[in-house]
Amino acid sequence: MARIKKELIRLNKLIASSGKYSRREADRLIQNGFVLVNGVVITNPAEKFSINDHVVVNGEKLDFNKKVYIKFYKPIKVLTSYDKYRDKKSLLDIEFFKKNRLGYSGRLDYESEGLIIFTNDGDLIYKIQHPSSRIEKEYIVAVDKILEEKELELIRAGLKTKEIKYLPCKINYLGNYTYNIVLYEGKKREIRNIFKFFKINVKKLKRVRIGPIRIVDLKPGEYKHLSKKEIEELKKCIG
Repeated sequence: MARIKKELIRLNKLIASSGKYSRREADRLIQNGFVLVNGVVITNPAEKFSINDHVVVNGEKLDFNKKVYIKFYKPIKVLTSYDKYRDKKSLLDIEFFKKNRLGYSGRLDYESEGLIIFTNDGDLIYKIQHPSSRIEKEYIVAVDKILEEKELELIRAGLKTKEIKYLPCKINYLGNYTYNIVLYEGKKREIRNIFKFFKINVKKLKRVRIGPIRIVDLKPGEYKHLSKKEIEELKKCIG
C-alpha cells in the first residue's frame, strides 16, 4: 500500500523537529555532509523533504513519528532557551536537554520557577499556546505587600493599563503574603507586570499547573515523561 504523501518542509526544520538537534546544529551537520536522505548526502539545508523520507544524521536514523512528552520543573536562574547568554545558565546546562532539543510551551523568565511542558508534537504546542484554548495556568506567587480588595477585583475582572489589556483571571490570597493565581493566557511577564502596576514586588513566582498537568512529583531541575493518562487529559483539555 502506498504511503500517504506528507507535507514537504525544509531539511533543517525537519531534523530539528525530531528533538535531537537545534536548527543551527542541523544547518552545520547538513552543510558538512553528515546528513543522508534516502541514501543520498544532502548539503542544502533548504531542500525539502517529508517525515516519510529516510533521514540519517551522523549514522543515526531519525524517527519523526515517535512523540515525546515531558514535564520539567525549571529552577530559578535558568533561561528557558537553548542559547547561552553571558554567564547565565540555560537549558543547555541540563543534561537531558543537551541531547533532546524539544519544543516547549510555557516559557518562564529567568527568576521564575516551575512547570514547562516539552514535546516534539508541534500541534500540541500550537494548541496550548493559542489564545482560543484558554488552558488554565496556575501559579503560587509571594509578594512584599498585600493587595487591597478593590485591586483584587480589578485583576479578577481583567486589568487594563495604558499599555495592555489582560484577560480576567482567578486570584486568591493564601496568607503570608502569598497568592494563588490562575491565568487563561500567556502574555510576557504578565503576573509580574500586574503586581508592578500596583507597586508591589514579586519575591517568588512558581507555576504549579498547566491544564491537568502538575509538578507535585518533581523537584527543581527534575523532569518526567507524561503518562498515557496525562497525555490524554492534556489533549482533551485543549480540544
